[in-house]
Parts: sequence; C-alpha cells; structure tokens
Amino acid sequence: MNSPQDIKQASNFLLKMRIPGIWNERKYFSVRNSVKTESIAILRAFLAITMMMFFLVAINALIFLFLSCLHIYWAFGGSWALENALPVCSSGEKALQPGKAGTLIVALGLAIFAFITVANTGLIGSFIPMNYIHVATYFIAGIFSLRAIGDFKYIGMMKSVKGTGFAKEDTRTYIPLCLLISLFSLSIPLMSCGQ
Repeated sequence: MNSPQDIKQASNFLLKMRIPGIWNERKYFSVRNSVKTESIAILRAFLAITMMMFFLVAINALIFLFLSCLHIYWAFGGSWALENALPVCSSGEKALQPGKAGTLIVALGLAIFAFITVANTGLIGSFIPMNYIHVATYFIAGIFSLRAIGDFKYIGMMKSVKGTGFAKEDTRTYIPLCLLISLFSLSIPLMSCGQ
C-alpha cells in the first residue's frame, strides 16, 4: 500500500499539481541548505555584534574605573595629572575648588557608571530590568555629550576662555574622551537590545 513506488508516484503527482505547503523532497533539501547557510550568516553577524558590544563595554568600563581611581587618588592628596584637571579663569585662578567629599562623590559616580556599563552584558541577571539599564546608559551618554559641548565659559567645545593650560588639555584630551564615551554609551544598548 505505501510502497516506495506509491510514494514516488504521489510525490510526482504533488510536484505536477504544485500544491503549496505540501512536503516535496527536492524543495525540502534546497530550502534546508539555504536556511542552513542563512542561519550561519545570521549567527556570524550576531557573534560579531556581541563581540563588538563586549569590546565597547570593556573600554568604557575600564575608562570609568580608571577615572574613579584617579579621583580617589586626588581626594587623598595625590597630585599626578591634577595640574590641568580643573578649569582655570582668565586671571589664572581655579574656577572650581572641589573638596575631598566632592571628589569622592565624583569617584563614586564614575564607579556606578562602570557598573551600569557592565550590566549591559546581562551579568547581573534579572536583578535590574534590562530596559532600566539601557535608559541609564543613554543617560550616561547624555551626560558626556553635554560635558563635551560645555558650559560656554570654561569647559567643552563652546568654551570662551581658551588660553589656559586646562583649556588646551580640554581640547586635546577631555573633549575627545567625552565624545568617545558618549558614542560608546549610545552604541552599547543598541547592540544589546535583543537581550
């Protein structure tokens, strides 16, 4: 009743009728091979995006941790790289005089930014919903974008006081660093939206 001859005749009949949705051996194997090829391409793209996201997370987290440690070092009396770290008025005096507590608060904030950045990888599980992590990461990007734009007086691209040592260091180092952090912080949630 279901001999190979009967199956072959039924298969040929279905091929002649071209009934959609009915299994057909030739079509099945060609579709399966193209799906396999497409699946491999999708998997490769997914792995590339995931590796890029982990790379961006690692860079941002390391930058935040380094800056946090540097602020802790400054809070306890360190002076390395402090000379051009604070904005200076045209008269040469410091525009800001942060105390120990203020410097430690900045260090804590940078450490929290590192935690939020790493949380985009899903390492914290379901402790904090991922959409909150993404919003916080966009918030970080906004903070550093605003820092790069500046206050229209001492810091950022729109500063009016430009001849000081801080202003030169700001243009050479701090603005590009803020733009890089902002760009990476915008990219990380976009790359991890599938999580």
